[in-house]
Amino acid sequence: MPRLFISHSSKDNIAALAFQRWLVAQGWSEDDIFIDLHGITAGDAWRDTLVRANVACDVLLFLASPDSLGSEECRREVRRAEDDRKDVLVAILHGVTLDDPRLQPYVDRQITSLSAVPLDEPIEVTHQGQTHTVSFNRPALNSIHTKLIEWGHAPDSFVWPPKDRPSAPPYPGLDAFDEQSAGIFFGREADTMSAIRELRQMRHRGSPRLLVIQGASGAGKSSFLRAGLWPKLSRTAEFVPVAVVRPAKGVITGPHGLGKGFEAWFTGARRPRSAGSVHAELLVGDVAAGAARLSAYLAEAVALATEARSVGASADRAQARLSPLIAIDQGEELFAAEDAVESERFIAMLGHILASPPAGLDPFVLITIRADSLDALLQRVPKLGIDTPKAVPLAPLSTTTYRDVITRPAFVYSRRVARLDVEPELVSRLVHDATGTDALPLLAFTMHRLFDIYAKDKRLALADYEAIGGIGGSIDRALAEAQKQAGAAGTVDHLRRLIVPGLATWDPAANAAKRIVAQEAELLGGKRAELKPLADALVANRLLTRGAGTLEVAHEALLRRKPIDGWLAEQKDALKLRDDVLREAREWEGGGKHGDFVRRGTRLESALDLVGTPDFAAALAPASAYLAAGRKQEAAGRRRARLVSASIMSLMALVIAGMTARMYERELSGLWFQYATARPYLVTAPAALAKKRAESFWDCAKTEADYSRHCPGMVVVP
Repeated sequence: MPRLFISHSSKDNIAALAFQRWLVAQGWSEDDIFIDLHGITAGDAWRDTLVRANVACDVLLFLASPDSLGSEECRREVRRAEDDRKDVLVAILHGVTLDDPRLQPYVDRQITSLSAVPLDEPIEVTHQGQTHTVSFNRPALNSIHTKLIEWGHAPDSFVWPPKDRPSAPPYPGLDAFDEQSAGIFFGREADTMSAIRELRQMRHRGSPRLLVIQGASGAGKSSFLRAGLWPKLSRTAEFVPVAVVRPAKGVITGPHGLGKGFEAWFTGARRPRSAGSVHAELLVGDVAAGAARLSAYLAEAVALATEARSVGASADRAQARLSPLIAIDQGEELFAAEDAVESERFIAMLGHILASPPAGLDPFVLITIRADSLDALLQRVPKLGIDTPKAVPLAPLSTTTYRDVITRPAFVYSRRVARLDVEPELVSRLVHDATGTDALPLLAFTMHRLFDIYAKDKRLALADYEAIGGIGGSIDRALAEAQKQAGAAGTVDHLRRLIVPGLATWDPAANAAKRIVAQEAELLGGKRAELKPLADALVANRLLTRGAGTLEVAHEALLRRKPIDGWLAEQKDALKLRDDVLREAREWEGGGKHGDFVRRGTRLESALDLVGTPDFAAALAPASAYLAAGRKQEAAGRRRARLVSASIMSLMALVIAGMTARMYERELSGLWFQYATARPYLVTAPAALAKKRAESFWDCAKTEADYSRHCPGMVVVP
């Protein structure tokens, strides 16, 4: 679909065609420009096409003339674009001056006069077999071009290659496109403008304040956000895009968290704020205090952006209120076990801000998230008290769009770096082979491999594609090459130990593997240092991505390749247990390390068994204090159990003894007397023999009064 719609009167067809030719000379493709040369007698089918083109375009250019200003069709086209909150430019063709009252409805638009003197830009066009020359004012044309660049609608709107990487490849491989790659990011233009329109409509209504971009793994959500949507939002008149954050390793304090995002934005605005100070302020106090501080940062960003944009702007534009934007990339990581405490605080803070924005602040939030994790997000919305977010699906690319993904980066590279041709047969084959869940990332990786190996030939050919094994074989060959480059460290067992469990987990909701960010020091520390050559080789082959002290799989498509997918499926229960233990450990630490909230019994035993597995020991190291507390509580519990058991046994013995004594009271009384009273006082043999013949005595007597009743009477006989 076209990106620029030219609205004009059919009586100005030749001038409109000349303007289109000038746009093509500036780098536009004819397919990017919609121009209606059919006239007012066009049939209904063509009118439907015209409406669809108007709806799909990024920007509308109204060529003003006495005829177009009097045309109801042209007025409808402009109104439709305005209703969709699109950018509109007005260019005077002829017969109209800037103070013409018919231009009054467009005075708040960018108006320039192509008919101003001198008419120093002649353009030759052929229409209906006749050649015509149309001359425009060159400064007016340049001002239109400048405005289109400023808004991000021109082919050269975004600088590429980056100044610090003049020979950057036009195909980044499995890595997501970033903000510096906007100049070579193609295929999502319509989706980009659709998302911007949604945001503008949300801003106009004031609700909802959360826009969700959902799509399957491999749909290119991160690239769409960072290289497509974010750069263009930075050039809109309504929004201040402040930071794109990623929740992995901490949505506030992590390497791609809010602290780093604010640090970069405020440094660019020449008001430096350190990430550390942002962390401290957002994490101190309760959630309400953190939300208040986050609001203050956003308000400061809006004030700085307003001040910067007011230079040379009209009074109305300078006083227009801007809306700050925060974007969360890979939003499914908000619900990851390892960062649950920080994510929960961040979500609660956003709820405070979006539910009841402070006076003078008009904030909005974008989230990209896997479709299978959308429910987890929506379930949180009622608790936050915010309106149900607007969800926009990111659909698979069409065949035509795949062609743009393949050919247009090569065209930009040829214009700005060095010649690079893509053989048409290769394009057709790639489009044919790009199917399935991971079609887009595998295509991107294949194009990078082709460029890396064959760019010196200044041509990418079908034979080259077949030589690297096609789309499916390219990533498998790269993996095999990385293992070979790693030497003795490149064994299959080492590859398994590197990825499972340190770089991947299992998502129960999606029933699929998911990449995680690992601290390189933990992943490759100690005895695992033998895996470092393999990790380095995988980074060199762009299968792993190295960040500031971190490592992660470049794309989850790698986790779906054999034999890695089988390893992860075999270990999914262990991976889920690892995640549960890490989440519990963070909750335990955040809850004051209370002894009652630890694992016990078989749950503790299963966790300790997992720690005993060498590959999981490093992954569970952050939970060592939590598990130690569990062991301590378990030991204390066993001691208490033994004491309780002994007490119960003693009590039972006493009860039994009491019952026995009651039953045999008489016998026991006699026995007790015998052993306690009589036996110690029996008359000894010598004493008895000393008695006189026929003398009587008591056998146990001390005195007759004490014992005569109990001891037998005795008499001495010869």
